[in-house]
This record gives sequence, C-alpha cells and structure tokens, in this order.
Amino acid sequence: MSKFRDHIVNLRFTQVFNTLLERGDIRNKTEMAKLLGTYNHIVNAILKGERNLTTDQITRLADSLKVNINFLH
Repeated sequence: MSKFRDHIVNLRFTQVFNTLLERGDIRNKTEMAKLLGTYNHIVNAILKGERNLTTDQITRLADSLKVNINFLH
C-alpha cells in the first residue's frame, strides 16, 4: 500500500490547511471540504494520509484560495 501521507502534494496540502486555519481564512475541515467541492470525511482522510488529493481538488484549492498550484506539486 502506498503511503499517501508521504506524498508531496499531501504534505503541502497539510501545510496549506494549517496555515489557512492559523490565519483564519477557514475555520475547520468542513469549510475546506466545501471549497474543494467534497465532503468533510474526504478532507480528513487526506490529512490523515489515507488518500490523495484529486487533480480537481488541487485546481479548486488554487482557484478558490489563491494557493500557488506550483507549491502543491
């Protein structure tokens, strides 16, 4: 089984998520899920390293929160 937690995109997503929380841009995983067009349990699974972000989720993150897409890759 692949270690999703160690994938660079997931590591960077976790950094972005924590930064957004600290800055107050989002309040919780539910808000992040809405921005990504997914469910809270999906965001939770990504943060726990149980699954990867999809290409669509990466694009939504970059578009909705102005996250540099190159940072995520």
